[in-house]
Amino acid sequence: MQRDTIVDFMKEPLIPVGTKIEDYLAVALGVRHTSMMVFPYDLPDASILGATIDERFRQKIQGKWVPGDSLGDYLYRRARKLLKRSPAAQARYKANLLSDIYEDVVKSSPSYESFMSWAGKLGLKNRQLQSRPTIREVFLFKSSDISSSLDALQDLRKDLRYEASRRAPQGIPPAEMAFPEQFNPEFVRTLGKLLGYPSCCVERYVFDRKSRILSPEERASNQIKEMGENEKPDIFAYFVRDFLPCTPWCEEASALGRKLMHELGQIDSGLPALYEKRLQENVSFVLKYPDMARQRARELERMREESTKQDQRSYDGTARGDGNHGEAGQR
Repeated sequence: MQRDTIVDFMKEPLIPVGTKIEDYLAVALGVRHTSMMVFPYDLPDASILGATIDERFRQKIQGKWVPGDSLGDYLYRRARKLLKRSPAAQARYKANLLSDIYEDVVKSSPSYESFMSWAGKLGLKNRQLQSRPTIREVFLFKSSDISSSLDALQDLRKDLRYEASRRAPQGIPPAEMAFPEQFNPEFVRTLGKLLGYPSCCVERYVFDRKSRILSPEERASNQIKEMGENEKPDIFAYFVRDFLPCTPWCEEASALGRKLMHELGQIDSGLPALYEKRLQENVSFVLKYPDMARQRARELERMREESTKQDQRSYDGTARGDGNHGEAGQR
């Protein structure tokens, strides 16, 4: 890889420094096989894009004219307001509508175009999987073999969500109902291997999910909080954001962080300092992770309460039948 290309890449204002190092350069330099970003969450203008999607959905569901609409689409939405549909059909319509709006709004944004353009310039392929109608997991990788593994991963996700929608047992936390794959050992192990996480850390994550005593986020946060006065975590063990090492001193995770630090130093003497700052931020992020996870759970609970039980089941069930809308291929 040309050093000048990376130097220019680091000057790109639309991509955060941490994302550049951990998701782009870590893969380009061979430290990780694959990285994952979540769009629009990981885009710098995520709040604007999210608000735009919500507003367009509100207008379209009310049958209003939206700039960019074809006459046929507008008249179809107006006609739908006069027809009665089953809850399942209505849920599928809303999911498809949200997915289409995502495609229009996010993929035309300058931030998205910059993220994708630089992936190509750095010799990285990308593949996008739909997690929710307005959420995409964007994977960056170099080997074409990764694409088939992602296909299998998405098929497993659809199956797990379909089964969750059929069972819909009472008392299951909203997060587990909305994202059952995160609680499935096979899915977690497959994704962890793709992302280059040490197997010891992946297995600890699986254990935490199965035990239901402490979440992986709470466990990882507590490990840091409960250190003695003279103890400090090895910041290299937190080599990428959203990764939870099995211990704050995991040697395998630390080795990956140190390898990335070395590779960055071979390119530019200023990059290791930027990465070290990012590592410190990753440790702070893990400390705050439980509070963030609880806030997300409350949001899911609120969304669930606002929907009827039938709507929720039908909405979750679309994950099996609808597949990826317009995804030809994100942490």
